[in-house]
Amino acid sequence: ETVKSSDLEISQAQLFNEINHPAIFNFFGDLENFTTIAEIAHNAFKERGLEIKLSTSLIVSNTSEITAHLTRKPGLEEFLKEFEKIKDCVDVISLDYYPGMWHLPVQGAHEPGDAFPIEKSNNPIKELGNKLNRTFKNVDLLKLVCETISAWGKDYELGESGFPTNEPYSNG
Repeated sequence: ETVKSSDLEISQAQLFNEINHPAIFNFFGDLENFTTIAEIAHNAFKERGLEIKLSTSLIVSNTSEITAHLTRKPGLEEFLKEFEKIKDCVDVISLDYYPGMWHLPVQGAHEPGDAFPIEKSNNPIKELGNKLNRTFKNVDLLKLVCETISAWGKDYELGESGFPTNEPYSNG
């Protein structure tokens, strides 16, 4: 009732955040609970006369991949195979993508072919080039996820994105 009386146009609601993150979300292997909760949410909106799409988000970053490996939980590719079985319980899949966290080495070494060398500079344009070059050098994981979800015929969107703001990649 609060949504209806708010005069806001709400077209989408997110059910859970970053459901594939092995450290903070634990539905893998028990995804039927997710489908039940999604069904309850869909019905609650429908019963109140609300046409609201239901979404959920996936994290696309190396931090979750590293955590999955360390905790012996499935990484993103394996999760996608399981999630495909229940994908239709949501209308939209939102991608939380932090590009600077997926492919950067712990120490940002210069690689041949970089448009700008990775070195500190007093030139703000050159320094911005350093950051952009490192951040968007490899978007393979994002491409894999987008192609997979697209092949399912599902709607997807970029939900969160950003740059790391602390060292070693930036000065905060």
